[in-house]
Amino acid sequence: MRPHATYCALGLLILMSVLRSPAQAQGTPIPSPAAVGQASPPAEQKSHRLRFPIGIDRVPEEAREKMPLPFGIGMNFFGSREEYLFSSASVSMNGQPIPPQMMILDSLTVIQRSRTLRLDCWLLPFMNVYAINGTFSGKARDIKASMVGQSIPLPEEIPFRGTNTGMGVTLAAGYKSMFFTYDWNTSWAKLNLASGRVPTITQGPRIGVVFERPNVRADVYVGGFKENVSGNTEGSIAFTGIGLFDYDVTVRPESAWNYVLGADVELQKQLQISYEHGFGKRTHNMLSVTGRS
Repeated sequence: MRPHATYCALGLLILMSVLRSPAQAQGTPIPSPAAVGQASPPAEQKSHRLRFPIGIDRVPEEAREKMPLPFGIGMNFFGSREEYLFSSASVSMNGQPIPPQMMILDSLTVIQRSRTLRLDCWLLPFMNVYAINGTFSGKARDIKASMVGQSIPLPEEIPFRGTNTGMGVTLAAGYKSMFFTYDWNTSWAKLNLASGRVPTITQGPRIGVVFERPNVRADVYVGGFKENVSGNTEGSIAFTGIGLFDYDVTVRPESAWNYVLGADVELQKQLQISYEHGFGKRTHNMLSVTGRS
């Protein structure tokens, strides 16, 4: 039960492409096939890019001017709805262990919202690295559980909140007005209902088209988003009329993959606004605003 975010691809030099991180998440700018706005004087441009990306001096000057500015800071706003299945569960009620054959935990629905700060840098002309930190909140509902074949009267909703930190890398390649990216992200969530941190790995490919106008660059893309939640979640919940419920469970998404459709607008290279919608077994919406220098 956690936000995410996040995507990796193959390439040697980016002549044009756009970087994005879903889900969980997390937008990145895209090198464009044509220069956007007025280019800086050669001396100023070279000084600004003296260190990052590494190897920028090997990129042809014309392509160099089309790349995004190397450093970014942005905010991502993410909301999702997802079904989870219990892979394994060990539970006890008021300190008394319940045999696995007597109590069955089946599935639950998680609805959540998150706000994430993202810092990124073009380390290489085709590689963007980033770090994320944020907060999330939501609720677990429609918990399907039974004991000796009888449904257990659990609360309709269990609210939760927590913090999330992580890092990732996005690789990109482009040809003419087309671009391809692949993002990989790992993060750890600290949940108020669980002890320890819950690790998650997300990844996903994207392919899209870039459109250029004076001072404005836009792109649209389609792709996929995969989420792997690993590790056990331990904790306790006090239910009115039932008692203290201790649990040690392993959950997994009902479907690891979902589809994504998104768009992004970049103004004068310094400002990027992105929106992404995910659909399938998992649905999500993400809005991100990023400034670059």
